[in-house]
Amino acid sequence: MQTMITVPTQQCPMCGLYGEITIQHEAWEIGKTKRWQGEYIQDCFPTLSPAEREQIMTGIHPKCWDEMFSEECE
Repeated sequence: MQTMITVPTQQCPMCGLYGEITIQHEAWEIGKTKRWQGEYIQDCFPTLSPAEREQIMTGIHPKCWDEMFSEECE
């Protein structure tokens, strides 16, 4: 059975709230090591969605991201 962990993310620059990502412990350990070695985030955390990877990098929540770019899509 895979152990899941909750990883806090940095403060969102849009709403000011902190967030978190839930991921398998082993995947987190492998991914963060790869990230420290300079690999692209999509290669470090392939099981996470693009929105979750963005939240790890910048703290921007998926909802805030959608609100930022909703006008461009209209």
